[in-house]
Amino acid sequence: VSFDGRARKVSIDFVSPSALPQTYAVRGQLQQVFINVLLNALDAMPDGGTLSVRAEHHPWAIRFRFEDTGCGIPAEIGRRVFEPFYTTKEPGRGTGLGLAVSYGIVQKHGGRIDFAARNGCGTVFTVEIPVLTELPDG
Repeated sequence: VSFDGRARKVSIDFVSPSALPQTYAVRGQLQQVFINVLLNALDAMPDGGTLSVRAEHHPWAIRFRFEDTGCGIPAEIGRRVFEPFYTTKEPGRGTGLGLAVSYGIVQKHGGRIDFAARNGCGTVFTVEIPVLTELPDG
């Protein structure tokens, strides 16, 4: 994502512990979730800003926190960001599927995705994936 043209004016800060626990997950699907969240953050900062990404280990989950200094998500939009085909982007700039697909992927992994935003003051997306020591059924 740091090679995307939208990242030129954005300072990206990544912090992770030296080791995170292993878990069972579909790598490509989680990569898609992270890319969707990261590209949305870049879109929210067209004039530049800071994007902080943190990975943390909790006894039950691995938590990924994506915090941007962008325009934020207005309160009236709320959880609609996870609805299929809902977008605030200009025509041709987004389909409104990124966060809806991400929500489904995270749910299938037994995790959760959520956000906290202040209009005009940035957004924090949190993705939690459970730590699984055995291959899940199904």
